[in-house]
Amino acid sequence: MKEAHNLTQSYQNEIGKWKAHQYDNKTMISVTSNYLPKYENLVNESKTLQPPKQYQNATDIYKES
Repeated sequence: MKEAHNLTQSYQNEIGKWKAHQYDNKTMISVTSNYLPKYENLVNESKTLQPPKQYQNATDIYKES
């Protein structure tokens, strides 16, 4: 899913700002709190996937990650 890649990339950019001391810990907690519902939505969307049988294993691994 392109959405998962984009969301992860965006979050990693935020972590980079924190590591570069552009964000303090309090700001990073707020950033993380904003991302959690977005990840939860992706997980919920992945649960609705109905892949062909030959792709079921890949879909299950994706959901777990």
